[in-house]
Amino acid sequence: MTPGNSELNRQGEDAEADALVRRRLSRHPELEQVAGPGAPRHCPLEAERTTLGRAEEADIRVESASVSGIHLLLLRQGTEVVVEDQRSRNGTFLNGLQVQKAALKEGDSLMAGDAIFLFHEGD
Repeated sequence: MTPGNSELNRQGEDAEADALVRRRLSRHPELEQVAGPGAPRHCPLEAERTTLGRAEEADIRVESASVSGIHLLLLRQGTEVVVEDQRSRNGTFLNGLQVQKAALKEGDSLMAGDAIFLFHEGD
């Protein structure tokens, strides 16, 4: 039996509601991966320093040839989270603009290779 459009819409709404509840319960900022290998998933930023890349030692792994070994670094500085490109081959993009280092705000789009993440501030 194939689900109808109303059932698919309900499933989409349920997934959105679940994601909202997870964000509200989380005290930590997080990246929500919305596209690319491994999506969808939520990546809490609990440590002061979090690496993202293709390498096994990356805290957030993205298995894609378009992502460098250690592509970017996320730094928690007080209430702020800063993204810093780590000399990646394809660059780090914040809201469509290439950046070397920038502070993240709620809802920002972060792209590393073909992986796209949304930033959520947490509490």
